[in-house]
Amino acid sequence: MFKSCALMWNHLASHPNGSVSVCCQGDFSNSDTFARTNGQMLFLGKNTLDEIRNSESFKQVRLNMLAGIEPSQCHRCYETERSGGRSKRQLENHLYNWKEDDTFTYVDGSIDSPLQFIELRLGNTCNLACITCNSISSSKWSKDEQFLTKKIEWFKAFENSKQTRWFESEEFYENLAAISKHVQKIYINGGEPLLIKQHKVLLQKLIDMGVAKNIHIEYSINLTIKDEEFIELWSQFKRVVVQFSIDALGEFNDYLRWGSKFENIVANLEWFIANKPDNVYYMVCQTLSAINYVEVPCMYNWLKNYNLDMHVNPVYSPSYYSASALTEQEQEQVKESITKIDNQQIVSTVNSWLENNKPDYTERKKMKEVLNGLDETRGTNHKLFR
Repeated sequence: MFKSCALMWNHLASHPNGSVSVCCQGDFSNSDTFARTNGQMLFLGKNTLDEIRNSESFKQVRLNMLAGIEPSQCHRCYETERSGGRSKRQLENHLYNWKEDDTFTYVDGSIDSPLQFIELRLGNTCNLACITCNSISSSKWSKDEQFLTKKIEWFKAFENSKQTRWFESEEFYENLAAISKHVQKIYINGGEPLLIKQHKVLLQKLIDMGVAKNIHIEYSINLTIKDEEFIELWSQFKRVVVQFSIDALGEFNDYLRWGSKFENIVANLEWFIANKPDNVYYMVCQTLSAINYVEVPCMYNWLKNYNLDMHVNPVYSPSYYSASALTEQEQEQVKESITKIDNQQIVSTVNSWLENNKPDYTERKKMKEVLNGLDETRGTNHKLFR
């Protein structure tokens, strides 16, 4: 039996609209990744955790894994590994020594084991409209999507009619804390999670229960918000990793992460560093796309000034922002640029991205159409940067 993904046995991975998927590495557009029973998608705030974890789709994925069959929902991890990169599956299994186990998996694929890993995407409330994002993860994207839908024949806006405000319910966080006594790690994202003040209830409840000292928390934030109360709450946990999302330097960052100002990002970065508790670790996550493909070395070298590590998050979806939108010459530029980086994890991740996204003129054409459309509605000029 090949080494499968232990996350399917002990984790909860929510998306901004309250749906729950096999893993948040999954493609938003691939409905097969989500919890379904009788053909109906299940949602936080509507269905119980037991109904979601033992949905028909989740049970089948577990049975496939135990049978040595690679689930199609997990293709991203396996493709990354086959091309020489290190996947989320491998990283999490190694870090927490998690293993798939048929000793607590029933013959139908259902489980009743304690929850150990939680991924919470706290809705789509956000104050930025980053180029590579969409309305599922950012409320600021809805207007742009509607404009692009009318302007570009093939472009389709995401369906957000099922979005609920589950992430603003203090009762939800209280109920989640009650079943989190054995949790080892919580990953919190958004939207912009620091805008959702209600999730402080979860943090405080875990502290009051006396289990915070056993829990690792990881955040992904956009560095536009400072909140001393979050700093104090984080200091009570075993370890907190905060990933700052920065995609480029100067005005290029303002273009990519629409709505932000780089000088404010730098000021807030320095505030977080100055107020860092001993148990908190900061790093930067750079979203790598066909737009900022040569920015990795610049970011890597700039962060040395702050003694911060970084990793890259390559765009696979939408495919017109992936490496497929690059020419062969541009892909060679990327390969050449990363030879200047002394971080093997970044190098292997970027090379895997290129290996799995061969140049495709159709994708390049789509990217140009979208960028031109965004320039029109936002009053920007992507040609200054791309």
